[in-house]
Amino acid sequence: MTDDPIDLSELDPSRDRERWEGRIAAVTSQALTRRRRRLRVGDQLVAWARPALAVAAGLALISWASAWAFGGGPPAAAQRTDPALELARWAATGELPATPQLIQLVGDSHVGH
Repeated sequence: MTDDPIDLSELDPSRDRERWEGRIAAVTSQALTRRRRRLRVGDQLVAWARPALAVAAGLALISWASAWAFGGGPPAAAQRTDPALELARWAATGELPATPQLIQLVGDSHVGH
């Protein structure tokens, strides 16, 4: 075993000064080009589209699942009323339904069709 230091000068990339400066210039140029490209609004919107859609789909799934779990699932077939009959009853009695009731009635009319 020897205590002589190992000569690693052959691995020094800055040995060839011209080549070293050319490599630095190329890397810098690529970085600036990518940075300019990223700063455009259109490119940012395209880059954010996939994550934004994934988040929106996840939120929709969570809200649907929680509505299903806490709402007791879909209404039973016996509980469903004919939307036309319900609307006629409201009109005949002068009853003003709450907005959620109206939305549920119209939404239920499309279930199973």
